[in-house]
Amino acid sequence: MRGFETILVLICASTGLAVLGRRVSIPVPIMLVFGGLVAALIPGVQVVEIDPALAFTIFVPPLLFRSAITTSLRGLRANLRSVTLLAVGLVIATALAVAAAAHHFFHLGWAPAFVLGAILAPPDAVIGISLARALRLSRRSITIIEGETLLNDTTAFILYAQAVVTEGEMWLTFGTHTQHLGVGDTFHVPLGTPHSEKYGPQGATYWVARRNAR
Repeated sequence: MRGFETILVLICASTGLAVLGRRVSIPVPIMLVFGGLVAALIPGVQVVEIDPALAFTIFVPPLLFRSAITTSLRGLRANLRSVTLLAVGLVIATALAVAAAAHHFFHLGWAPAFVLGAILAPPDAVIGISLARALRLSRRSITIIEGETLLNDTTAFILYAQAVVTEGEMWLTFGTHTQHLGVGDTFHVPLGTPHSEKYGPQGATYWVARRNAR
């Protein structure tokens, strides 16, 4: 299927799963995850590829819009310290932990390891808020989670851009295999390290935007 048809099918499937999730009292994001897992296990299902820029433009704004208009500004100000610690401190700590793990276990250079950490650091906004509401947490807890999820991507974007700008062009070494990473390249490299027998076949994908390095 082409891009438009693929997105149309995904929207229809998501709508059906959302209706089913509400009827069985399961948070919609979790229902969507279950639906994706079931689809992945069906034999013969083709891999669906969507342009990341298109997906970002179509799916992300509606998902964040509800949180943006329902978050209490007064509550956000009252819990500014907690929101800041989560949106800034926790994201930085997670990025550092991921970078250290990638450097230690997969022998990535520090620069690409920090890029990977910045990509994985911010938690998912929609699932966190949906679970908080489904569990009927206190209004203060929901306000903190909503504020954190609205701001954590900013911290991750800054970390990502700084990691790219600092390194510019990078060389990634996987054991005896060296791969050049030019800013703006997209590539898949098998981790053919001496530890491959221990960790099993692995792969890594990196996307670095040239415009962020300018």
